[in-house]
Amino acid sequence: LGDKIYPALTTTPESLDLQRFLREMVDSGIEYAFMEVSSHSLVLHRVDEVRFCWAVFTNLSPEHLDFHQDMESYLEAKLILFEKMPQDKKALVNLDDPYSKKIIEKSSCQIITYAIDKNADYRARILQITDKGSLFMVKINGKDEIFKISLPGSHNVYNALAAIVVAEEEKIPINLVREGLKDISRIPGRLEFIENRAGLKIYVDYAHTPNSLERVLNTLRRLTGGKLVVVFGCGGDRDPYKRPLMGKIACRIADYTVVTSDNPRSEEPEEIILQIERGMLEEGAIKGKDYVTIPDRREAIKHALSRIVSGDTLLVAGKGHERVQILKDKVIPFDDRAVIRDLLRESNLL
Repeated sequence: LGDKIYPALTTTPESLDLQRFLREMVDSGIEYAFMEVSSHSLVLHRVDEVRFCWAVFTNLSPEHLDFHQDMESYLEAKLILFEKMPQDKKALVNLDDPYSKKIIEKSSCQIITYAIDKNADYRARILQITDKGSLFMVKINGKDEIFKISLPGSHNVYNALAAIVVAEEEKIPINLVREGLKDISRIPGRLEFIENRAGLKIYVDYAHTPNSLERVLNTLRRLTGGKLVVVFGCGGDRDPYKRPLMGKIACRIADYTVVTSDNPRSEEPEEIILQIERGMLEEGAIKGKDYVTIPDRREAIKHALSRIVSGDTLLVAGKGHERVQILKDKVIPFDDRAVIRDLLRESNLL
């Protein structure tokens, strides 16, 4: 808020903290507040006293099933926001997501839709995606408007499109929106590029769910002329359902996969890796040829770096901006970006 940065302990703050932040914003003259409303916060009543003007549905994929148990309960949690919207407010729904129909059915307010693939009230057409960003077009009031963002990938186009729609409906001048999107800086730990002198394309990304891993791998697959190598693991004490699924996704899209530890917490890293590996074997992957398992995350990254040459792409996924690794009995300093730079420095490639 201004020059103040508040540490975020949860995706959506506790109710009293949230109201305090909103009060500070109003007192500072801020007119618009945008926030991510987590399924946890809806179930735990953190946003009950917030009067939303807009509710935006981006997508729904398996996550937090350790809390919700199944996708039906997860969806029901998300629906709380849309069912409670006042009739004179608006909901923006991504029509390309298979759960959009249910969101539309249950919403109690005016519905506006957006999409890339399907016909919607607002539709983006992707013109170009490079490792420098994305260029796309949206028809607004009968005119084709061109937008550019410095974030590569269709998933970022979806998010930018949602912001464009809300801004347009709120009568914010389109040129202001275009300039604002153009000036967005790369987000730490989200497809963050690691500079090097070897011509290697090395990225760190927070992708820790099947959906996010698939999206970022597909983005890099399109941008890669050489091999695509991925290093990832799955967090302990979290939804085990996604582990074999992420293994399948990795070996289906990447040329070579290194399965390692993420934040194992109270679980044994080797057990988590075995569950990931099960999905890879079901996909027909061959250990030693298509993938390897290395529990030590630093050693896993080191091995992956040894497998790539100029023109190849390496994705280190799962932890992104995080600066620690949570083990069973301790928390240790661990930043994927710092580890990669250390290893590159050892090889005189930084």
